[in-house]
Amino acid sequence: MSWVLSLVGITGLVAVGRHKWWGFAIGLGNECLWVYFAITRQEYGLILGAFMYGTVNLMNMIRWRRDGNKRTTTAVPLR
Repeated sequence: MSWVLSLVGITGLVAVGRHKWWGFAIGLGNECLWVYFAITRQEYGLILGAFMYGTVNLMNMIRWRRDGNKRTTTAVPLR
């Protein structure tokens, strides 16, 4: 099951990379599934990570929706 959850998380990241706000929603939902997985497998340490990832997804989704998905980043040359 963990590989399925990983694939769902990657799907959310790909959506965000394509500038889709709902990619964060996929990520947030996926973290809820990770909490369920952690509880059923008694891997309680995963819950902290899921909470932190979920918080980041939620904050970024709110920020993205509020700002209208404006591309304000500038390219920084690699050195």
